[in-house]
Amino acid sequence: MLLQRQFPTVDVEVMQNKLGGLTGTTEVHGKIIQTSTIKFSIALLEKRWSGELLNHIAQQSYPGSVSSQEAIKCLLKAPLLSDLLLWSNWDVLFAPSLGSFTHWLLNIGPIQELSCIVTTDGRFVRIDTSATVDQFLEAVIQQSPFQVALKLLSLLHIYNGSSNAPISLLKCYAQRAVDAIMNTNNDLISTSSEGKIFVGEELHTQIAEQGARSFHSIGRIQGSSGIPCVRRLMSKSLSNIDHTLQLIAKFIVDCLGHLPSEFRSLAADILLSGLQTVTKNCYSAILHACSETWQLCMLHNIGLSLGVAEWVEDHDMTIY
Repeated sequence: MLLQRQFPTVDVEVMQNKLGGLTGTTEVHGKIIQTSTIKFSIALLEKRWSGELLNHIAQQSYPGSVSSQEAIKCLLKAPLLSDLLLWSNWDVLFAPSLGSFTHWLLNIGPIQELSCIVTTDGRFVRIDTSATVDQFLEAVIQQSPFQVALKLLSLLHIYNGSSNAPISLLKCYAQRAVDAIMNTNNDLISTSSEGKIFVGEELHTQIAEQGARSFHSIGRIQGSSGIPCVRRLMSKSLSNIDHTLQLIAKFIVDCLGHLPSEFRSLAADILLSGLQTVTKNCYSAILHACSETWQLCMLHNIGLSLGVAEWVEDHDMTIY
């Protein structure tokens, strides 16, 4: 029963009259359990804290059998990217009548609105079956981490895997979206180039030209610093670009955080293709965008998959 509560998505059957019975086995290992460095969370809690009382109340609220239609009605209310099993509280409300969630879902037949992906940690993540590649582009431009994660996960479901999904197109859209974000968030825009943002050498050339014109018009800035206009203009413009890059890096980290762990490496490969077009230090930017310890651990695992040494070798897990 302990294993069943600790791992609800795994079918565990207790075989009677084996190894002297479950009671005898528990008594034999009683002292070992007390001193073990590994403990089950359910075993550390009284019934009122572990959900046993809540389960009893729920069973009293649903004393009779529950139909599949009632289960479907409940599941259709689940938010996208949520765990259908957790949302429905299936084990308490529906399992006594309909059995395990996995078996019921497979036997009930296709329900398009309830499409989901079963993750390695046992979650049934609900996806959007109407997602499109253009919606992925729009989500990146709008810098919505939740929508980016939802659309990407949904597209993998729709195309039946990464081998069939338009990964190259998604990378291209990620690059276009990052360019759009850069153009929108930076103040230094060349009116002569119809709003195109200058990066790299073009940016420095434009700054220098504007600074030179200002320098010849009004001379050096008066004051104790004696800094020419060109330096102040360049400093301000580069500061704007750095700020925008930090926002994009944080946005990518947030996107990865919304995804199940097994999909993060693929998502990072797609989203980084956009950031790599505007900075050579994209890996450092992503690393410095982390504000939580779990985010650093996440990057460490992704780095192992993508071969990013800077993420793998970072062992500073202390966030202030």
